[in-house]
Amino acid sequence: MASKLGSCRACGKEAARNASKCPHCGQRSPVPQSFKAAKIVGVIAGSIFAVGICAAWFSDYSASSAFAIGNSYQVLKAGPLCRTIEGFSQAVNNGVIYLDEARKYGCTMIGFGDRVAMVAKNAELVKVRVITGSDQNNFEGWTDSAYIE
Repeated sequence: MASKLGSCRACGKEAARNASKCPHCGQRSPVPQSFKAAKIVGVIAGSIFAVGICAAWFSDYSASSAFAIGNSYQVLKAGPLCRTIEGFSQAVNNGVIYLDEARKYGCTMIGFGDRVAMVAKNAELVKVRVITGSDQNNFEGWTDSAYIE
C-alpha cells in the first residue's frame, strides 16, 4: 500500500498526499499525485517491449535464414567448403583460395556455377553437399552463405 505522506516539493517536509496545501510552508498541492493513467501506460509500454524482445529472440534473422534445408542452390562465389566449422574458420583466416591449400584444412573449393544441396545451417554458415559442376560431387561440408544463391 502506498504511503499517505510525501515530501513537499517546496520545503521538503512531510505533507499528506491529498493535502490542498503544505501545513509548513503553504505551498498549494505540495505532493505530486501519482497518476493511475501513467501507471497503466507504463505497464502497457513494458508489455509491448517484452513482446518485442521475445519476437526478436525467436525470429531467424541470421545470414542463413533465407536457405531451406533440402533445396538446391547455385554457387555464386568461389570459396572453401570444409568438413568441419573449425576447418572452415582456419581456411578463411588463412586466406585459402587454391584447392591444394584447402585440402590442408579438410576442405575443397566450390566455384561459380556449382550446385549444392542444403543439408544444415547455423546462424552464419550453411552445410551443403556438392551435387553438380565439380569434381568434388557428394562432398559435404560447411561454407559461408554469402557464397551461394
